[in-house]
Amino acid sequence: MIARGTILMMLGQASFLLSAFAINFGLARLLGPEEYGTFGVVMSVLIVVELLVITGIPELIQKYGGENPENMRLLKRVTLRWQIIYSFVVFALFWGAAPLIADSLSDARLTFLIRIASTDIVVYGLFKYYQALQNGLHRFDRHAVLGIAYSISKVSAIFGLVLSGFSLTGALVGNMLGSVGGLCTGLLLTRLPEGGQELEPIPYLRFIVPNVLYFVGLYLFFCIDLWFVKIYQSGVEVGYYVSAGALAKIPYVFSIALSAALLPSIARATKDRDERRVRESTRESLRYMLMFL
Repeated sequence: MIARGTILMMLGQASFLLSAFAINFGLARLLGPEEYGTFGVVMSVLIVVELLVITGIPELIQKYGGENPENMRLLKRVTLRWQIIYSFVVFALFWGAAPLIADSLSDARLTFLIRIASTDIVVYGLFKYYQALQNGLHRFDRHAVLGIAYSISKVSAIFGLVLSGFSLTGALVGNMLGSVGGLCTGLLLTRLPEGGQELEPIPYLRFIVPNVLYFVGLYLFFCIDLWFVKIYQSGVEVGYYVSAGALAKIPYVFSIALSAALLPSIARATKDRDERRVRESTRESLRYMLMFL
């Protein structure tokens, strides 16, 4: 199960990786080094903020939904409204903080661009929520389909708008439209099991808060250097740095597929006290990771 899940997850991540490569390569040529560097800086800030939205409730769905897939409908009934409310709160705070962020990066024009980029927060948060539902249900094929749909939508929207003359703003709007495409696919494919037992008590905050802090803190190591380059160097050099950084993140992207496939499977095996399946799942996952490396 985990081997098949890991392979399917990696296919979804491969589509994400290919789309990211196409976007970075294409925008570097279409926008030029300076505008491409600005795009990279804005996206790095956006990703940190979006991690606040996608590593909390969606991760909880994968763990506790993965333990009891038959109760996913009940879990969704409790968590979906909180995901929506929380996403809008993060969006509002990010929108309001845009001038402060732009000032800290020594570029006042980033205010408008950050606010354009922030429109992706709610939509992307919901897309990742529905993708987490598929993972929690152990439907790794549908999880991969959602990832592929998101990647195709994102590439199409970004290049469509940039080639239509909307330049950097078009690229940021296209990023949001990619999330819309992924979310629509998730809404179409999601089928939850009927019935289910009463939900067991779930330590929502005790799980979500440390998880969010961990992922945000981890990703800061990937982008804080870029922010310093933005502050102290010219726009052209920022563009070159963004390009180099995009290539350096490839192993990290593939490791996400491994952890995403492993979490619900390990959670279910642990709940069932199936130590043999836990060991086998871990061993198989590490083998695939070593093969990739």
